Amino acid sequence: MPATLFTLSDIGLSLHRFPTQLELFAQSLENGKPLSDVSVRLLNEKGQVLQSGASDSNGHLRLKADEKGRFLLAMQGEQTSLIDLARPALDLAEFPVTGPQGYDKQLFVFGPRDIYRPGETVIVNALLRDADGKPLPAQPDDQLVRTFVWQPQDGFYQQSFTLPDASMTGDWQLRLNAGDNLKRQWSFHVEDFLPERMALPLKTDPQPQPADADIAFDIEGRYLYGAPAAGNALQGELYLRPAREAVAALPGYQFGDITEQGLRRTLDEVDLKLAARPGSRSIISGINCIHRST
Repeated sequence: MPATLFTLSDIGLSLHRFPTQLELFAQSLENGKPLSDVSVRLLNEKGQVLQSGASDSNGHLRLKADEKGRFLLAMQGEQTSLIDLARPALDLAEFPVTGPQGYDKQLFVFGPRDIYRPGETVIVNALLRDADGKPLPAQPDDQLVRTFVWQPQDGFYQQSFTLPDASMTGDWQLRLNAGDNLKRQWSFHVEDFLPERMALPLKTDPQPQPADADIAFDIEGRYLYGAPAAGNALQGELYLRPAREAVAALPGYQFGDITEQGLRRTLDEVDLKLAARPGSRSIISGINCIHRST
């Protein structure tokens, strides 16, 4: 008949499993202090003792890993605690768990971006690690199923390939095999046109200036991913118009002849390139366009 086994014990037994060893720590559930001289046995599925030992003054005990081990039994006086090694270390059945599938060989694939135009070169990087995150050597060629074989350089994989000009647009996938016949994939996009995304802040003196002052605009172009936008053409137009509500402290008040028309004037057109020197900005001064390093 089905039965449930439970114990009422003050022995808190935690286990850290490694490929070659088991690290155990015993502590009191009442006060959290380490428990010494706790007898711990590693049992197989028939209840036979495979290894045994006692915790030290820090509540610590180390045993050798044994694939035949099924239970850990900890005893001290009338206290008894049990760990079932066949069950998951943490039962997540009641929680929504998502993410990539875990393998003994973990292949982490990434690229500088995930969207390309037809005719561009796709750059793909990867890191091959074991279950503990340690680098793995090159895998046998006869187990790879793709048309190219990655060879690492200092543990780093990189592959470049050029997309044909007539490539189909949409979602693409790169499928990989780390030699264990468990497929991984990395997705990227191919589109006909990708507009540049750039920040172009303009700075000038916020204070009112005399009519004969030399007004300067400090312009710095930068792509949204951080790189300077040096060498890009900068085109625009300078024009003059009246500021009717010129005093922020007097909202609703307008200055000048509000019936006067035709006060808006075009001063000059801007046509230059953003400076290519590091730390350089483009300056528009008056009706003349110059470069100035900062």
